[in-house]
Amino acid sequence: MHGVGEAGPGNPMSHGLDRAADSIVSAIRAALSAAGAQQPEPAMAVVAAAGAANDTLRRALQQALDAANVAATCRVVPDYEPFFSLAAPPVVGVIAGTGSVAFARGAGTDVVRVGGWGYLLGDEGSGYAIGREALRAALAELELGRSLSPMAQACLAALQASDRAGLLAAVYKSDDQRGRIAGVARRIVELARTDQQAAALLQAEAVRLAGVVHQAVTAAGLGAGRYSLSVGGGILVGSAEFRATLIESLSDRQSGPAEVVVVRDPAVGCLAAAHGLLG
Repeated sequence: MHGVGEAGPGNPMSHGLDRAADSIVSAIRAALSAAGAQQPEPAMAVVAAAGAANDTLRRALQQALDAANVAATCRVVPDYEPFFSLAAPPVVGVIAGTGSVAFARGAGTDVVRVGGWGYLLGDEGSGYAIGREALRAALAELELGRSLSPMAQACLAALQASDRAGLLAAVYKSDDQRGRIAGVARRIVELARTDQQAAALLQAEAVRLAGVVHQAVTAAGLGAGRYSLSVGGGILVGSAEFRATLIESLSDRQSGPAEVVVVRDPAVGCLAAAHGLLG
């Protein structure tokens, strides 16, 4: 049997420990209900949480979930662990969703983490970075009174705006500015299949992200053809062209992978980790 459950935000760093814990508990219970589970408490739960690489935050979230009795045994792990569970070691992982981060585990157990600095300082190749650059290009066209490109039209449609003022208001009056901007990237990914300007933007961001992955490969003491690349997040999963450019750029830097594993659902990695912990 299997089931999927969804809830609100689960990042304790961005949304607070209590809200994140409540969301995780709700998602687990929704998944059990969808699976038709007869027992209210499963044998094992593995929770991959953003920020759990920080021991203090991980322990606090662990205590909150233990108190909620989500499983007979609950293990909170960093959000990169599912990516290690689904590929042959050594593994380099990269996530490009709203934000971006790369991580690597070489011969030992230590994890090298590169990027993940957030949208103000990093997030190369992320949905936020793609959306921001597309919006900047659209605003420049609107200010100059040019005939709008397909990409500018896509930005306006994504934010349900009709002019420069509406575009700015849609971003700056939003309660979730980062998410609002990142949401534009979905339109750009779709448009890139037929539009050269959008395709060039995606290519540029994929090359920037490859630089982050290359740093992780180098820091872990790996090299070309000596690791599995595990990729996830909406941008990398949703665009084969973005993935191809990333891999090509890594090869150009003499740090291409032996194989690529597309992690379409990190929860599957949590199941693999739980299976391993149960023996």
